[in-house]
Amino acid sequence: SKHLSFGRYTEAAAAAEQLLADLDFAKPRFERRFQGDALHDWLFALNFAAAEEHDPAERRNKFIKAAQLADRILDVLPKSGEICGFAGLGWLRWYSLLAQANRCIHQENPDLERAKVLFDLVQSETGDVYNVSKERARSALREAGVNV
Repeated sequence: SKHLSFGRYTEAAAAAEQLLADLDFAKPRFERRFQGDALHDWLFALNFAAAEEHDPAERRNKFIKAAQLADRILDVLPKSGEICGFAGLGWLRWYSLLAQANRCIHQENPDLERAKVLFDLVQSETGDVYNVSKERARSALREAGVNV
């Protein structure tokens, strides 16, 4: 999405939603790479739109919306980060897990233990699948607006 390069995350998320909201993730209508990239961009935009939101209630709503999309995505992705990585879907899984962790933190009754479990999974899969150090993973999480 060209909106992503300009930091217009809310607009990019809205555009992606118009295109993909009714998509059956288990029975894709589009070529796998296009669909994977489109879902990645949509989830990326939702996560960053939430991180940039100043109003606490709206921020929570945006994180929850991102996590709901992540739930749909993770329902159809392979359960292994390594397999997702080999299939070219590793970053989609990474952002999905990140969205779920953010929901744990920002929901009305925060579940920080579950968030930590998810962050640990993100970090371990980032290191295993993408050969990236845990410090680099923490840095990426901090850039995404997550306190680690």
